[in-house]
Order: sequence, then C-alpha cells, then structure tokens
Amino acid sequence: MNLDSEFKIERRRFLKQSKQLISVLPLLPPLLSIQGCNLESSTPAYAYWKQKEKGEFTDFQYIVMCGTLAANAHNTQPWLFKIEQQQIHLYADRERHLGAADADRRLMLMSIGCAIENMTIAARQLGYQIKNIMLDADARFKKDGYCAGLELTKATVQSDPLFDSLFLRQTTRSEFLIEPIPNQFMENIQSNIFQQLGLKWAGDIENRACTIGAVQAAVRDFLNHPQMNRDVMNWFRITRDEWNTKRDGISIFTSDAPEYIKLWVELFSFQEDLLSEEFVQAEIDFIDRVSQATLFWGLIYGNNNQKNTQIIAGRMIERVYLHAQANGLAVHPISYPTEMPKQKAHLKKVFNLKEQEEPLFLFRLGKGVYLERSVRRDLKTVLI
Repeated sequence: MNLDSEFKIERRRFLKQSKQLISVLPLLPPLLSIQGCNLESSTPAYAYWKQKEKGEFTDFQYIVMCGTLAANAHNTQPWLFKIEQQQIHLYADRERHLGAADADRRLMLMSIGCAIENMTIAARQLGYQIKNIMLDADARFKKDGYCAGLELTKATVQSDPLFDSLFLRQTTRSEFLIEPIPNQFMENIQSNIFQQLGLKWAGDIENRACTIGAVQAAVRDFLNHPQMNRDVMNWFRITRDEWNTKRDGISIFTSDAPEYIKLWVELFSFQEDLLSEEFVQAEIDFIDRVSQATLFWGLIYGNNNQKNTQIIAGRMIERVYLHAQANGLAVHPISYPTEMPKQKAHLKKVFNLKEQEEPLFLFRLGKGVYLERSVRRDLKTVLI
C-alpha cells in the first residue's frame, strides 16, 4: 500500500469516527448506565429463541426450526434441511465453511450433530418417534454435503425435560463463578455418553493448569496464523445492523465486554481492524482471563477410525449444553487447542487418551452470567 492510499484510509477513518463520536456523546451516559444488561433485540433475528409453540409452522418445519437453535461453530449455521414425506434430511452447507480454521470440516460436522440432537428432542415433544437416524457423512459428505436422514413416525407425546433448554441454551463467553459443579450433573452427563465417545474432566489443580497452558499457547498460535485468523474473522459482524441483517456469524454483542467497549467497536471499527494487533491481543487477553477463572474443563473425544464420529460427537456436545442449561450451568467451547496439532497432542497427554483417541471438543464449565444469544437465519433460507 502506498502513502497516498494509507492517507485516504486514515482520513476516512478520522472523518467517520469524528462524526459518530459527536453524534453519540449525548447518548453515552444512559448507554453506560445499562452496562452489563445485555438485552436481546426484538428483531426477527432473535424470534426463534422465543418460539416455544409450533404456531404457523408444520410439525416437521418446527422440528427443523428447533434444530437451527443448536450450538454450531462460530455461528456459521452450516446446515440445510430437506423435508420429504416422513423424513428430514440434513446436508452441510459447504459454502458456510471456516476454511483453514476448520480444514478437515470437523467443526462443521459436529455442528450438524448438534442440530440432530435438538431435533430428536423437538420431535418427541410433538409426538413423533425417530425410528431411524441414517448417518452417511462418511460416504456422501464430500460429494454433496449429505450428512444424515431422520425417519419419523407418529407416537405418544413425550414431554422432554430438556425441551425448554433448547430456547435458553447459549455459549457463555465470560468468567465463571468459583463454585463447585453438582455431582448429579456429572453423573447425568456420564450416563448419556454415546458408545463410541468418551468424556473426561480436568478438575484437579495439575490437570487444570496443563489444560490452561495448552489453551493459552493455542490461542497465540492460531491468531498468529494469518489464514486461520482471517477465515474466522470473515464471520465477525461489527455493527448491530450487520448482525441483524446477516443473521449469522460472531460479534462482540455476545461477550461479557462492557457496553462502552461494544459501542466503541461498533462505531469506530472497520473490517481491516479485525486482523490488527489490537484485536488479536484483545482475544488473547480474553482467553487468558476466562481460562484462569475456570475450575472445570471437559473434553469430548472419540476414535476417528469409526464412522460418523464427528456427527455423533456433535450430538454429545448438544447434550452437554442442554443438561448444563437445565442445571443452571454455563458452557464455553474453546476450539483453539483442537485445531492446532501441537496443542492437540498436548491435550491427549493431559487427558491420558489412547493413541487412536482424538480430542474433539474442549469446553469450560461453570456458573456464569446471562449473556445475549446469537442471531439465527430465517427458516426459509435453510430449507431445500
């Protein structure tokens, strides 16, 4: 970039920031007074979080809608659904990919698994039994993105105790309270593990310290990898308007950042700023801070030599989220160590995994504060 180009960019930045700062000064006191009160917008992008009744949806449309509320990688919402008679087919939307940040599409496939788990709960709530879940990602995924088919039959309505958690679940990007985890929760989760998966905890001082060390090293390696960082930040939505319009991606609005920081980012940031040293350091500082404030870490792992392991892991991930929500607990996945080979190997040692076992999903667990949830795409955009 030449000096003339740099001058134009800085001039544009200065003019925009000056005008916006002047316009927002009268609003700053009331805005700062609600710091910490992360109130969700009433725009359509949040509507599905309140849709506990079927309303105008058909039964199968509603089951799909509940699927779209599932946890997913960086809120890419990488799914497509096809309703056919008594079946719902799930495809990965391969264009909604994190690129180098998810080179083997592990995160994408786990996101599909999360959606399947939500759909099984919603189906029971509407009086359907899922007769068969046909997983076929290994055979067809590379060809057309096909992942699974759900075959449903009419049955007795079964009110699922986790149903309400579908609409309350969130990824909690904040410090957790230093409180113990109820034994009942730990027992429930361990009894709900799928056969080809495992779940281990890092709760003692030594394992926790080693896990935190792996996380802190991985976030630095990841963010200093230009392509990985760029591919993730392509999904960052700077302004509230962009967030509500695109209805996907990540933003500062779902974090525990003070309101004045969120306001500053929204008003004074540009797309090119997202890869700046300041933004990178802010994420590093955040991960360091919340890691140190975490007493319990969990790791879901599996054998990748077995079929459809990643989709099944996604179902397990969603179970952890929903059980945690039902028990007043918060979950925050940190995928940096599972994306970096060196730190993934370190996790295997920390959690004493066997040679064929691979770390799939590392998460923080604890009691957190309520934060704003992520926006969701219109159902019409995900139905084939």
